[in-house]
Amino acid sequence: MPLYAGRLDLKEKIEVCRQHYRRWSLPTIFKVWPSAQGNLLDRALQKNHFTREAETSVQTCRLDAICASPAHSGASVQSALGEEWFDAYVQLSGVAAADCGKLRSILEHISPPVVYVCVRSEGRIASCGIGIVEGRDVGIFSLVTDPDLRNRGLGRQLIGHIAHWAHSCGAERAYLQVMTENAPAQSLLSQTGFCRMLPLLVPRGALLLIFIR
Repeated sequence: MPLYAGRLDLKEKIEVCRQHYRRWSLPTIFKVWPSAQGNLLDRALQKNHFTREAETSVQTCRLDAICASPAHSGASVQSALGEEWFDAYVQLSGVAAADCGKLRSILEHISPPVVYVCVRSEGRIASCGIGIVEGRDVGIFSLVTDPDLRNRGLGRQLIGHIAHWAHSCGAERAYLQVMTENAPAQSLLSQTGFCRMLPLLVPRGALLLIFIR
């Protein structure tokens, strides 16, 4: 979150960001807190033909709440990116073949402690995700479950394994992002103990508005 206005006007800042994304042949994406400054950027992005793509909730949970239950069996917990995890994630999340190289490069260059977790069901990988520890917090990312195997508790198992690993690394709190329109994921997180974070600097709660062009 910026602490000062800077020297460039807002239109120039948007163009600098677009040029940066363009160099990597990527769509330009802004994630905006709904603060007063965020509302100004919101309007500027819409004037520059950006589309509001999603509203995302940032949620947190203390690890001791997740770790109260024992770890589940039938999971793989690895500190390095493996081919099995990567192939399963690509398949389950529908990553385009053209984007696999970029995704692999990003995952291989994560510098903080990281864990790659997958949970099996019916003889195959049914759910997978990533945990990244920084200080006393663990970020949970890239959670995905086979659509044919949902509503079987696999997501809770996955989060539980990441939580146990993070707790062993000294983390105390987990956080993640979820689209507000994703009702099944919201229900899962509520049952697991997550709730929307309410930082003091964000008047309307921890929501991210995502714009893409």
